[in-house]
Amino acid sequence: MFYRKYLLNRTTDYFDGVTETSVFCSLLIAVVAALVPGCGKLSAPAETFPSPGEMSMISMEKAGEVYGCGNVLLNGDFSAWNEEGTVPEGFVVPDNKVIHIVRLEPRGGAGLHSTDEGWSQSDMDGGYANSFHTIIPEIQVGRTYELFVHALVYNQSTVSVNAYLLNETGTIAATWPDLVVITPGHAELQEHTARIRPEGTGSLVIASQSNKNTKFPARVCWQEWRLTASWFSDGGPVAAAVPVK
Repeated sequence: MFYRKYLLNRTTDYFDGVTETSVFCSLLIAVVAALVPGCGKLSAPAETFPSPGEMSMISMEKAGEVYGCGNVLLNGDFSAWNEEGTVPEGFVVPDNKVIHIVRLEPRGGAGLHSTDEGWSQSDMDGGYANSFHTIIPEIQVGRTYELFVHALVYNQSTVSVNAYLLNETGTIAATWPDLVVITPGHAELQEHTARIRPEGTGSLVIASQSNKNTKFPARVCWQEWRLTASWFSDGGPVAAAVPVK
């Protein structure tokens, strides 16, 4: 082989009296000793960086931990509830007669429970305060937030999942109306995704609300709400915010 003969020729140029056979045997022994495990002293964990030309794994992370994150929405699979079983932890259920929330056994979602929500009339007035919602603090400018909604719809109902950006004082600074729209169906599983990119800091509210096409009574069983954040974008569509002045 060219590579081996080159080494031999260069070796014989510098060391007179050394035969090709002896050089080859020396090289072969060195290579075998380096490659065969268990030969020589057991190696200890390295405490320094590898030598130039060598490679060493210093850490291994999941791509999602580096470039994005998991669900930033607390209890988005509706597994945890208060002791009375009336409110999923991390969520707000308004004290009104417009909507009602019931804890159900899982209806196809990943969590231990599902959240069954019914509307007897519109809850569109008053922002998000009259609606079932959750608040995510410390939204960061420049991040793309993707909302995933998994729902089981009943009674040909249609409702929306909306987003609100709150500034540092808790005032609504922007909205994303009809960010996700559950389309009419009966006993039908639906999955929807939507993306937003807030232009200000503060908190983000995710709320389920009736819309202009909702017919009452309406009913949707929420399987999961998931919100992920990423500094990177693949160029996919981002919903436009409606500023509130």
